Amino acid sequence: MPKNKRNLFSDFDDSLKERVTKKIIWKKIIFIAYEGVETEPKYFKHIAKYIKDNSEFNINLFPIDREKSDGKSHPKHVKAVLEEYFERKIKNNFSKNDEYWIVIDKDRHFRNEKAYKEFLNDLYINKGKKNELEIKAAVSNPSFEIWLILHYKNLEELELDKIKENKKVNSKKTYIKDYLKKILIHQISWDKNDYNTCLKLIQKAIKNAENPILAQSNEEMYNEIGTTIKEIMKKLF
Repeated sequence: MPKNKRNLFSDFDDSLKERVTKKIIWKKIIFIAYEGVETEPKYFKHIAKYIKDNSEFNINLFPIDREKSDGKSHPKHVKAVLEEYFERKIKNNFSKNDEYWIVIDKDRHFRNEKAYKEFLNDLYINKGKKNELEIKAAVSNPSFEIWLILHYKNLEELELDKIKENKKVNSKKTYIKDYLKKILIHQISWDKNDYNTCLKLIQKAIKNAENPILAQSNEEMYNEIGTTIKEIMKKLF
């Protein structure tokens, strides 16, 4: 790699390093990549902290290292970084029991439903080869904020039509981002190291996300609001 090429990913967890240096497989690792530069990193760092001593898994996080305005939030870019990360850093120490996840927003990234489904059907590394690896997707529509809102609000409390439309309320915020900010002003801080409270919130979010009013699969997510981040959380908690 040229010396001046910018590294497109960063690690927040040392679980893979520990596996490499100790030459043992001691816990299954769930690798999670995400496109966001603010909300997702903070959330998943806390989740990794909470499960560190309370789970059979480790989380290895690698957010895309980018600026908000660089135009590289498209899921295809996140997938490309995943592929590079796998080839350069973990291929030789990847267990068949490990899982590779991509956390993305449906948002306005895809020009039509066909392009969206083509992306979902192409979530593989080394597709068609002996060492083929499936990338599991956790999709939110319209965005990751719907998952966070479900920690605090039940479906009957939400204006789902407004969330689905997700219009801009000002030059910087969409409806869902603005609504989440108003909720969090009155809620507990995720900065507190309180595993029991975290667990209760996660279980509430999972239950809310499984409400049939919302989309329950990635394929449905193009037209309906919902989130499949619940599938990662059901494994971890």
